Amino acid sequence: MKAKKKTVPELKDQYVAALQIDNKIALQKQREYHQNKTRQQCYLEDLIEQDNFEFQKIADVACGGGHLAYHLNKKFPKTKFTLIDLNEKLLSEAAQLNPGKNFCFAIGDIYNLKNIKDGAFDLICCWQTLSWLENPKQALEELVRITRPGGRLYLSSLFNHDHDVDIYSKVYDWTRDSTNQGYYSCYNTYSMKSINGWLRGLASDIKLFNFDIDIDLPDKLRGLGTYTVKLKQGKRLQISAGMLLNWGILKIIK
Repeated sequence: MKAKKKTVPELKDQYVAALQIDNKIALQKQREYHQNKTRQQCYLEDLIEQDNFEFQKIADVACGGGHLAYHLNKKFPKTKFTLIDLNEKLLSEAAQLNPGKNFCFAIGDIYNLKNIKDGAFDLICCWQTLSWLENPKQALEELVRITRPGGRLYLSSLFNHDHDVDIYSKVYDWTRDSTNQGYYSCYNTYSMKSINGWLRGLASDIKLFNFDIDIDLPDKLRGLGTYTVKLKQGKRLQISAGMLLNWGILKIIK
């Protein structure tokens, strides 16, 4: 008798499904970010301050456990925050971390934020998400839609800084339950040629800030997990499971 072929349930996004299964790992990582501000977080805050842009309403889309808004609120305490995520457990964690009248929370799909009006926010952050989506163009279009004219978007992702080449990869981490249940993660790297094409007619200005980490990350795991390798000239490369991570912060002005 032939063994039945293992099937994967139909879901909108493999990344969301994998996170739901690997929820314990996700929560642990998010709590680390709450306790220790990341270098990317510091860079984002510097970019916002240097922009000298006035804002009152921020959306953190794909907010995870809410660490980004948690730190931004300390820097900009008069701002109103809306935190959006499709993972209910992570959104609940975000609500516990960020109590008070400055915060509201919503379950939402980055591909279809149908309950949010056009131009609803002055500033939108989407952190370490775009490269893990299977349809980044659709997500970008939706994020721009809910940004007001002249508003800002800041996105942290993997970008091909120097070449007009996109890399789409499926990653199977056999140390995680999600992979053993048939799911994969995307680790995509996008060229600015593609980004500019996707946003043609939607944005007035697009700029990529390369992110070079300035501290050592020693953890080298059997599965996914970022660590650094230091070159002779002092530059550090970020690597995860043998993959080079070309981090950058994309600033979009609508």
